[in-house]
Amino acid sequence: MPYEKLVLQTGEWMKKVCAFLEVDYDPAIVLTPTKAGKFWTGNSAVETAFEQISSEPLTRWQNDLSEDEIGWVEWHCRDLMPEFGYEPLLSGRAMRHFIKPVRLERPRQYLKSRLYSLRDDLIRR
Repeated sequence: MPYEKLVLQTGEWMKKVCAFLEVDYDPAIVLTPTKAGKFWTGNSAVETAFEQISSEPLTRWQNDLSEDEIGWVEWHCRDLMPEFGYEPLLSGRAMRHFIKPVRLERPRQYLKSRLYSLRDDLIRR
């Protein structure tokens, strides 16, 4: 289920989810953010309260991520992006996107993530 479709066509896609799970579709329940049956304002890294489903997060990354951060994501996900309906924004992999630390990345995280990237690349081959 594409996230964008779930956000933009919530009712339609939640009907499909309910049908798949073989549960009744009740918009008052399915489309209202709750936690254990109580209204829930959510848990947001950007400190927004959930009152309803919002399409704002769909494009937030375009303003929040730098080209280098997009490059880092595409370095790792580029080959699978078309399979999930996404096209890479950048023309190709650039070594600087692999080498340059991501914003707020500490040295230990940097080394660990690069080692895992190299390991995963070897496994795929």
